[in-house]
Amino acid sequence: MPKTVVYVLVSAVWPFIINTMSGVRAIDAELLAAARSFCATERQTLRTVVLPAIIPVVMAAMRQALALSWMAGVIAEVLSTQTGVGGF
Repeated sequence: MPKTVVYVLVSAVWPFIINTMSGVRAIDAELLAAARSFCATERQTLRTVVLPAIIPVVMAAMRQALALSWMAGVIAEVLSTQTGVGGF
């Protein structure tokens, strides 16, 4: 795999993971308690409480990861090539 692809993936994956984790941690405890009080299974809680609650955070993480990966791709291409745009 070319160095550019690896650099872009590394620069995009970590912000996405960190933002998603913070979104899951920020879910209101009362929502989870309400799901438990209705005897919801873990799968039902994930599908009906957790996923809808983290959609805004995941969309923001995707937006940030896209911007960072675009910048990383441009920087990697400029710094790693001797010919083409980076060579000029």
